[in-house]
Amino acid sequence: MTIATEPAETDADPGAETLAPAPASRTGGASGLGAAEPRGVGLGMRLFLSASILIAATLVAVVGIASWQADRLAAQELRRTLRPVPDIFAGYVAAQGQSRRAQLRSLAEEVGTKALLGGGADPATFYDSAMELAGSLGAAAVFLFNDRGTLLARSDRAAGQEAGRDFSAVSWVGGPLDSGDATSSFMLEVKRARRLLLVASAPVSQGAGTEQRLVGVVAAAFPVDDLAARQLGQLMSGEIAVIGNVAARGAAPELATVAASAALRDATLPADLAAVPDLVNATLARGKEFGPFEFTHLGTAYLGTMVPVISGGGEPIAALLVGRSKEAQLAIFRRARTVVLELGGGILLLALPISFAAARRISRPIEQLARGADAVRQGRLDIELPRARGDEVGKLARAFGAMVSELRATTSSSSRSRACLQLLRNEIKAARAITHPNVVRMHDLGEVDGVRFVSMEYVAGTTLRPLLGKHPRPFLWTATVESIQEKLSRCRQTLEQIQPGCTRPRNRKGQNRLSS
Repeated sequence: MTIATEPAETDADPGAETLAPAPASRTGGASGLGAAEPRGVGLGMRLFLSASILIAATLVAVVGIASWQADRLAAQELRRTLRPVPDIFAGYVAAQGQSRRAQLRSLAEEVGTKALLGGGADPATFYDSAMELAGSLGAAAVFLFNDRGTLLARSDRAAGQEAGRDFSAVSWVGGPLDSGDATSSFMLEVKRARRLLLVASAPVSQGAGTEQRLVGVVAAAFPVDDLAARQLGQLMSGEIAVIGNVAARGAAPELATVAASAALRDATLPADLAAVPDLVNATLARGKEFGPFEFTHLGTAYLGTMVPVISGGGEPIAALLVGRSKEAQLAIFRRARTVVLELGGGILLLALPISFAAARRISRPIEQLARGADAVRQGRLDIELPRARGDEVGKLARAFGAMVSELRATTSSSSRSRACLQLLRNEIKAARAITHPNVVRMHDLGEVDGVRFVSMEYVAGTTLRPLLGKHPRPFLWTATVESIQEKLSRCRQTLEQIQPGCTRPRNRKGQNRLSS
């Protein structure tokens, strides 16, 4: 009797073996491989969205930083250009004063003016002459004074009104009387019309040398009006407003706009300026320059500077406001930002399909590998793997392909082993039905500690080794033995065709062969 042994299969129940591994349970288990897979956004879409968000965030950050930098640079540029405003205004006042003094000096040298003030004309003549001179000079008012500073006539009042009033204490009247030279200063009119006037005056004398005598003073007031404000705005590249203090002498300052360019002409401007801390006290109470400072007028943000306007008596009677719109200053930066936005939008639109294509190129092989892994988990080994690439995904695909090939080979070998084992079971089952004195009965196929064995009928007698010792070789070549060997050989050939090595004897010792 021959006993064939082989390593045990891993199946607990031999009768339940199949050619392919059973799918994992969908209800879950210890490993959790069969649990329901959560659905969500795919890897390719996540990569695409991430790239798009990154590009958009970069664009927003660039625009935000550029806008912040533009605001900062614009404010610095505005402050820099506002610093010379006081000097520019001082130069303007000096030039205007010199020009007006020259006019009045020329007027005082005319024979008709000398004759008018030195000839003792009547009040009507003085008034008519003042009106005529105002028209020829383009002045808001012309004043005629005698040699003591007493008003003879003024063109902005009715004939004889305020005649005889003493103006000698006023700087632009007392100055020419004392120094004998022309002078100029500012005057704020608040009673009839709220306006700022530049007054120029010159002494009128008769005679020459030792016989020269002072006979009076002629003065003319020129308004600083909206036209002058526009001229100043062109000179200073900004919006101009002249803010007068129309409060009574000794009272708290009260602001009023007496002249302005178009953008600052609204009546709400004084209230907007009064909201700036310390501005009114600095300029109209202490006579100090103020700024640059920020203020808002009619919804527009400005950066401005206030310069006090000092009267001939040294009092701050008004202030010149120079304001520059931050929006106008930022216009060039905003145009640049618009260009950046348009360029960035074009880049974003161009980058979206490129990002999508790149994301699909990266994610497609990974998704294909994931589907392949799921197919292997379900026992299907005929899967399609990504094409070979030289990157990390290619390495992963090659490693996965090698693993599937090894698993396929292992599965094929296991299938052949199962076929051989099943054939042996069938043979043993068929052998149980044979009952013959010359045939050893087969009982069962068993397994102990992973080693399978065949249980057979016990045959009393001796082994072949003692018989070989007593009887030489001819004893073996009987017809019966030859017939048995032939049948066993055919059986072995059949099994070997199914699986090579399936019937290899584990022990060929002579004592394992029985004879009876």
